[in-house]
Amino acid sequence: MPEIERERSAQQDVIVLKGTEATALDATGRISIDAQHAAQLEWVLCDLGGLSEGTLRKTPGDKQQYVENVVRTYLGLCDVEYLDAIAHPFNTGNTRPAALPADYPPHLLKELAAKMAAKGKVFDVMNDMIYWFHQASIAPREFTAQYVELVKLFVAERVMFQVSSDDHRTGLGNTRWAQLVVSRAQVPARQIIDPRQIARRKG
Repeated sequence: MPEIERERSAQQDVIVLKGTEATALDATGRISIDAQHAAQLEWVLCDLGGLSEGTLRKTPGDKQQYVENVVRTYLGLCDVEYLDAIAHPFNTGNTRPAALPADYPPHLLKELAAKMAAKGKVFDVMNDMIYWFHQASIAPREFTAQYVELVKLFVAERVMFQVSSDDHRTGLGNTRWAQLVVSRAQVPARQIIDPRQIARRKG
């Protein structure tokens, strides 16, 4: 990817990485990028999106089943060897029913956190997370409090985190909310990925 190499060499204060955000296709761990294409990249994320069967696509009407499907999908993603990070985890507020952070039972979250830690999958704390809950009946302050409590469970299992701005709406580099969550959840610095190390990790 010569264009990326050109941009990388021209930047002094910005780190340019070769990466992509894939989408989970179902609860078995199938995602929208294969190993061959992923091998050309330095960082691969995967989210729940409009193609994710059983979660954001064909959402179950029963909330308990929905929540279990979400966790099962993430557990499946942990088995994708070339996947680095789960993008904006638990972005399940704009569905019917909505699944809020507090709707996820701690025992399921701990099971997922343990597997993420064991498999080296990174938890993405994304600045624009409230977008995924703007149709839900929850105030931003309450949503933040619930998400912080969820993140704490992953901190306790020594999961690694990344802090991202998601520049679709809040602006590239704006990580104010994400930093707030990381701070309130008391994520240790040693559990936060340094982008400068990513290329070397892949090497």
